[in-house]
Order: sequence, then C-alpha cells, then structure tokens
Amino acid sequence: LIAWRRETVNAMCERIEKMHGRDWVSVVGSARKFSECMIYGRYVDDVLEGAGHFHGAEEFCRVHWNGEALSDEEFRRFVDAMASEQVAIGMQSFIGTDVARIRRLIGFDR
Repeated sequence: LIAWRRETVNAMCERIEKMHGRDWVSVVGSARKFSECMIYGRYVDDVLEGAGHFHGAEEFCRVHWNGEALSDEEFRRFVDAMASEQVAIGMQSFIGTDVARIRRLIGFDR
C-alpha cells in the first residue's frame, strides 16, 4: 500500500499542467508507459524535497508485479509467505490473474 496525500497529488497535477500547458490527464495519458507511483515519488522527493512525507522500509502490501499468473498452489504459497506487517496483496492486472479466483482463494466469495 502506498499512502498518498490528496493535497500533494493536486499540487503535482497542477505542476504537470503548468509545465506542459495542458491538462495532466492528457500529459500522463500520452506516455506509452508510466508509473503513477514513480511520478508521485519523484514529485515528493525532487520537487518537495520530501517535505511533509517520509520513507519507510515496511512493505505493507505483498505484490506480484510480473511474470505469469499464479496457480492456486503458487498463490497459496505467496499468501503464506506474507510478513506480519503485510495487510494486503496486489496482483498486477496485466499478468492475467482472474479476480474471481483470487476472491475464492482468500475466502472473499462467501
């Protein structure tokens, strides 16, 4: 999980618009590849110089970013390997994992 501050996001979007002379959606949307987390992080680190924010080493979300969709057994091992501070899982949408299957495996389909 990544905690974002609404006022920071708004200021970042305003800066993008000011720099490019058009709305932030068309600027970001025109990029073939981008990471919203990287854009936010760079804005906080490079523009704000970290003011009002902090970096933590904890990973509150266990994420499967790339590769193939996990089998049921691989998914169970993935969940079993979560650290005690991890309270969520994230599966990248483009790896093809069916959300209904994830819900079934973690018991949210009841």
